[in-house]
Amino acid sequence: MLAVGVLVLVGRRVHEVFFGAARFDRRLGDAILAHLRAGELESARMLATGGGPGWEARLGRAAIDAHDRGVDVGAMVDEVMTDLRFQAGAGLRSLRVLASIASASGLMGASVEYVWLMNGDHGLAGLMAGRPEEMATARGILAVAIGFSVMIVALSARTQLGREGRALLTRARKTAEALDRWGQRLEDRAQVAEIVEESTSDDGTDQVAD
Repeated sequence: MLAVGVLVLVGRRVHEVFFGAARFDRRLGDAILAHLRAGELESARMLATGGGPGWEARLGRAAIDAHDRGVDVGAMVDEVMTDLRFQAGAGLRSLRVLASIASASGLMGASVEYVWLMNGDHGLAGLMAGRPEEMATARGILAVAIGFSVMIVALSARTQLGREGRALLTRARKTAEALDRWGQRLEDRAQVAEIVEESTSDDGTDQVAD
């Protein structure tokens, strides 16, 4: 059952990292940013919506939503990044705990076989010289082998998934910073336009007064 639990957890994390988070699609974030910088908001929105649970798609949707609502783009993107940082490490601690339990279970299984050999009821096997020792040794080795195999799988998966999660997070962080800069440029342009409008309005008022 422990091995099944490890496989289920690893399979879920592999799906989340390599498929759900769009680990292999490195072009999505760049395409969304290119459309935003070109002022093609609807094209960027379509890409971000079509990206589903992909991390860069989520960041793009947050930035576009912030723009539509007239709120700070950087703040909305930071909220998504907080969730992504948690997701990048999700399940890694559980894999480490399962690895520890697996190794301990293997050693415990070997200990149980040793106790059985020393004090247990060997039944008909006790009538054969050396048969209880063979049975206990074989079952003890099997228990240790299974426990340590599960441990190796869990720790190897934890290492690989942690590496891929950090790579995803690094790429998402770069996209988030670029989206934040895009939002800042939009705010700067809006402020300049407001200043120009106020200046034009003041000049028109002065001319009417003259």
